[in-house]
Amino acid sequence: MRGDTVELCTYAVSKGLRVGLSTNGTLITRDYAQRIAEAGVSYVGVSIDGLEATHDKFRNERGAFRRGLEGLKNARDAGIKTGIRFTVNRHNVSELPAVTDLLVRYQIPAFCCIISCTQGGRVLRWTSPTKCELRWWTTSFDELNACRRRN
Repeated sequence: MRGDTVELCTYAVSKGLRVGLSTNGTLITRDYAQRIAEAGVSYVGVSIDGLEATHDKFRNERGAFRRGLEGLKNARDAGIKTGIRFTVNRHNVSELPAVTDLLVRYQIPAFCCIISCTQGGRVLRWTSPTKCELRWWTTSFDELNACRRRN
């Protein structure tokens, strides 16, 4: 992360811009979360690639999942709106329900889901979800939304 991120955020907010950060969350300590909240950052989205084993494997860093969630909680506790950013692919599609459970468990109000499909016009067959996986994922997401409407 740039050393002047807080100053850049402060400046952008002073010019009337809405500032949000998209991050892996691992560097958002309580102190840093407070500093970006005071700078006027209105949203922090943290990329979560699955549950702990999957996320850490994707990030090639043991402990990245726990530190990312800790950063997310620190931002939330500093009063910043937070969200989980999840890029679905064939290696983590089955973990979607468990990842969305994190929203409830940690009181995270936003969820951004991206489907990993193309890059430069080519289909990434090794990572793109299959049609069957997407059908399952869509059904699971519909069930999740129906459950949230009931509760």
